[in-house]
Amino acid sequence: YNDLQPGHYRLRVIAANADGVWNTAGASFAFFLRPFVYQTWWFMLLAALAFMAVSVLLWQLLRKYLRAVRFWKKKTQIGHFKILETIGSGGMATVYKAQDLLDRKRIVALKVLNEENFHDEVQKRRFKHESLITEQLDHPHIVRILERGEMDHCWYIAMELLPGVSLARLIRERGRLEVGDTLDIMLQVVDALRAIHGQDILHRDLKPENIMVSEREGRRFHVKLLDFGLAITPAQSRLTMSGVVMGTIRYLPPERISDGTSSPAGDIYAAGIILYE
Repeated sequence: YNDLQPGHYRLRVIAANADGVWNTAGASFAFFLRPFVYQTWWFMLLAALAFMAVSVLLWQLLRKYLRAVRFWKKKTQIGHFKILETIGSGGMATVYKAQDLLDRKRIVALKVLNEENFHDEVQKRRFKHESLITEQLDHPHIVRILERGEMDHCWYIAMELLPGVSLARLIRERGRLEVGDTLDIMLQVVDALRAIHGQDILHRDLKPENIMVSEREGRRFHVKLLDFGLAITPAQSRLTMSGVVMGTIRYLPPERISDGTSSPAGDIYAAGIILYE
């Protein structure tokens, strides 16, 4: 007998000699075949539960992998924009240099919400909030929004592509600027602040990294103000969680840190630090 299953057995044997005489009484014996561990009901139950858990985990990993594959495929083209190169990235979004496939001569800066924020409602609201605020502003020293949209949870903002460098890089490469150049730059920054404050908008993240400087319109330093991701208006709810201070600590006014108060004075405070730098 091969491959007997666990259980109780009784074997009975009868035999005959060479002359054909049978011993009809025969002989018998009984035994119990114990199951191996892997044959017990509790082991099979645990194995089934483990299989289900591993299957769910593998399915989640597979879904994440497929989302990543789809995302990286989309990174070559988002909407009708073809990605050319990466300009920079942050915690909320990444900015690309992109070509408009509807007008191939038009090159834009495409700001795309990072993949890990696709299902983060707070980050999505903040991203949409930024585009809505910037669209309200039409000023020579504020970046222009060309288009905004969403494709498969991928939110994007198409902006004018600005030549030149950030004020932070300019200061890092040249050191402290001449007084005349400094005043020229800061007068343009203050002009932009006056425009946004005139519409009851607070920038709240003014710093050299968010100021682009380029040669344009006969000026050696033409300024554009960027990144309204932390901006607020009276008509829109505050997008920071209670007790959380958003912004760059070096440029935050004391009241933002102590009690979370925001006012035009906070932007002016940050501008003063930039002026000093």
